[in-house]
Order: sequence, then structure tokens, then C-alpha cells
Amino acid sequence: MGLPISAISSGHAPLNSSQQLKLYLEFSYEVSAQYDNPPAHYVSDICNAIDGAAEGTSILGRVAEGLNASSGPPCHGIYVYNPSHMDEWFWQTCTEIVMPFGRGDNDTMFEAAPFDLNNYTKNCQEVFGVSVTPRPHWITTEFGGHDIKSVLGNFASNIIFSNGLRDPYSSGGSTN
Repeated sequence: MGLPISAISSGHAPLNSSQQLKLYLEFSYEVSAQYDNPPAHYVSDICNAIDGAAEGTSILGRVAEGLNASSGPPCHGIYVYNPSHMDEWFWQTCTEIVMPFGRGDNDTMFEAAPFDLNNYTKNCQEVFGVSVTPRPHWITTEFGGHDIKSVLGNFASNIIFSNGLRDPYSSGGSTN
């Protein structure tokens, strides 16, 4: 018999469904990749814990080992994002800095989740009211950057992208 999902989060906030587990893993892995730089090596810690699990450990048991390595046993704080009208970052992403992140089929280890501007707009309007309409092209209209390589070459020659493709935000910048 395998490890129950609730055993992964023994402690404060139990995981009660495979959907909760999926969302929590997605968040944990994304944050680990985003903040994975010395002296913290979150991705390596997770992978080493998964690979170093005892012989015969179930897949769910290995997932638990990875999560324990990323946030420490025995309690995992389940992240729930509830945007509010008081959240400055959410306001800015709804009005000025729309970041159309999405994933297609077989692009990553996660399920496909293409960016949907209509759904994004609906979420923003539910929080801030119908007068708020995201402007996905505002930042490039206001500041330029349609040809990011040219802009960086002419105006930003001292910017260093130190984590390269390991940075989840690398798709929004120059990789050359």
C-alpha cells in the first residue's frame, strides 16, 4: 500500500486531494527554481532527496522526501494565493505589467496551462472591478523594448543575467 497524500503534509495544513498536491508541487518547484542560487541550492536539495530515498520508496514517498528537503519536515505551509484589492503587485500586473506566462503540451514537467488573456482579465476585474482592463502591451509602448536585444545592446550593456536558463523568468528577457 502506498503513502496517503495526507502523510506528505503531516502537520499544519494537510493536503487532501491530488489536485492540492499537484498545485503545491508546482508552486514548490517553481519557487525552488526561481530562488536557486548560492548559497541556497534548492533544486539540488530536492533532487538529491528524491534520488536518495531508501530502496523501495514509493513515488509519493519520494515526493514527500523532496518536499521535506525543500521546506523542512514535518510541516509544509500550503501556499494559497488569494489576490485582494490591497495587493500592490497584483494591481500592477493587472494594469501595467501583464506577464503572459503559460505552458504548452510537453514544454515542462507540468500540465499544459496556456496563457488566456480573457480569463486573466476576468480575474483582474473580479478583484478590482470592471473598470480595470489589463494592458498587455503597455510596458513596451511606454518604454520600448520590442527588439530587446537591440535595446539591451544600446542602453543596458552592464546588465548580467547570472542564472541563465535556470531562471524561470528568462523567457521574458535576452538569452544571448
